[in-house]
Amino acid sequence: MAKMFIIATAIAPATDDFPFDHHRAGFVVEASTLKSRLFSASRSARQRFLRACLRGFCAVLPALLMVGPASAGHITLQIDTTSTVRDDQLQSRVTLTNQGDESAANIQVHVELQGKRDSSPIQASLGVQRSYARAFSRPIAGLSEGRHPLVVIIDYTDTNGYPLTALSFAEFIVGADNPPRIHGVIKGIELGREAELELRVKNLDSTPRALKLRLILPKEISSSQAEYQIALGASSEHTVSLPVRNFSALEGSRYQILVLVEYDEQSKHSSLVVPGIVKIVGATDLFRTYRVPLAIGVGILILLFVGLQFHFRFRKPSGH
Repeated sequence: MAKMFIIATAIAPATDDFPFDHHRAGFVVEASTLKSRLFSASRSARQRFLRACLRGFCAVLPALLMVGPASAGHITLQIDTTSTVRDDQLQSRVTLTNQGDESAANIQVHVELQGKRDSSPIQASLGVQRSYARAFSRPIAGLSEGRHPLVVIIDYTDTNGYPLTALSFAEFIVGADNPPRIHGVIKGIELGREAELELRVKNLDSTPRALKLRLILPKEISSSQAEYQIALGASSEHTVSLPVRNFSALEGSRYQILVLVEYDEQSKHSSLVVPGIVKIVGATDLFRTYRVPLAIGVGILILLFVGLQFHFRFRKPSGH
């Protein structure tokens, strides 16, 4: 998805006393004569020149404040997943709806259970406000009783062929449910090149637990470590830092990431899926964040420079 930046430029208008050289590219000021004309000109001429500079700066200021990306198309996929267990088979159905304003292309749906993946055929395109559904079936004989996670991965491209990923999940029950007695949360982050996700987990009762963590990322984001094991004491809390880095994500995109938290207890399995949001940022985001103080600072520096030049040039000599 291409992004376009618009930069507006303004030039201080010429005055009769301080003309621009219109024969030079870009209306370049005649630097060789500007200094001599400035300091030999009358007071009214200098005032007119300063007013022209001020008007030029005021013309640039709105452009500086407004610089940013023009609106670009975006793809937003809503992912709805249902899963049921019937005759030792996990039946799942994934429905995609494009809620963006640009068509998605080359869509492929994957469902992953305990590292094993099933994939759909590739769907050529998915238009705006259109839906697409795929059904999957997988044997689950041998899975322990309790609650298990199912990871949903959507591969697709934008209209320019740029590869993208979306993540979702579902949970299913084998036999009797074993609801998790833990709670977790991930604070959303902004990712430039590298950052750390912070996962906080809390034990909700007095039973110590050995947790297995697995970080699920879109292919545009990487991590040096995807699996962790932690011991969570009775009624305690624990914080885990998960390093991530931008591999190919586009600035301005938002990604859902997942952490699967699982444990076994008394021959039953339990799981908790903790989602988090990663927003991709770049240097231009930082500029837009601080463009107002930057504009004010530039204006102050220009005025100080001009004022000092006039002060030291025209101040009265001190008496001897």
